Amino acid sequence: MTATQMGRKSLADMRGIVTHWKKELYAMMLHATQSVQTFSQLIPGISSSPLTLLTLLAFIIMGLVGFVIWKWSPVGRSRSADPAVAAYERMLRILKKQGLTKKPQWTAFEFMQFVEEQAKHIAPIVKDITQTYCRARFGQQQWSKDYSDKMQYQLAMLKPT
Repeated sequence: MTATQMGRKSLADMRGIVTHWKKELYAMMLHATQSVQTFSQLIPGISSSPLTLLTLLAFIIMGLVGFVIWKWSPVGRSRSADPAVAAYERMLRILKKQGLTKKPQWTAFEFMQFVEEQAKHIAPIVKDITQTYCRARFGQQQWSKDYSDKMQYQLAMLKPT
């Protein structure tokens, strides 16, 4: 089979896949429209005009898209809006990928000691991030722009090259 024939075959395959997904998407939209019509009949005062149904469907889709974006964005992954907690959680995720997992029963300092025993080359960075986290988290210091810049640099240093 020549390169041209392979290109034509893969193009035909892609067209078949696109056609399949178009049909699937159309079927899903049809089903969603029917579901919205059924739902609108249950609520008194909502008309079942196409414009109302499309508006309702648009809000549902926007809500789902917003949820997905929030869930997969860095903001959605962090459990806290507190930058100290977010930085510490990010450090834990980076270290977990390197095989250094914090057990739920460990305190931040116990985990820091574990890292000092297991990975001496990154222990000073983990110690500094942990101490900064504890000071900011438990009220001994206010979080500042300097801390943010320092944490970003240190977190970048933790990532394997």
